[in-house]
Amino acid sequence: MDEEVELVLKWTKGKPPYVGVLFKSAYVAGKLNQEWVHAHGNGLYKIDLEPRSRNLLLLTIKEPELGLKHTYKVKWYNPEKLKGFLYATRDIERMNFGHVLIEENNYKPVITTYARKLWVLPVSKLELVEVY
Repeated sequence: MDEEVELVLKWTKGKPPYVGVLFKSAYVAGKLNQEWVHAHGNGLYKIDLEPRSRNLLLLTIKEPELGLKHTYKVKWYNPEKLKGFLYATRDIERMNFGHVLIEENNYKPVITTYARKLWVLPVSKLELVEVY
């Protein structure tokens, strides 16, 4: 299940910041790592962002205590928007990560295929990894 995804960054007033990956396929988005949402939805996840080029960003989400780790190959993202989002959220202690789709020109959260839960995980740390 290696699908090209797009980075989605949102921060709506009154809600925690949101880092998402936009999928083309609802089936793939709902199935990929859905067991994390079902069994480990209260974990403390961390996200590493590793820009490789203007057209490739590696986004790794992990829960070290549980040994969970997955890397998304983000093919579409805006480096300037990412830089601004990282600056704006630098002191935030909690944000959300999830899978999204586009329906009628709006982002829509993905529902897991098995238990029909929102595909969202809590994140305690968002870090930019420098590549040398």
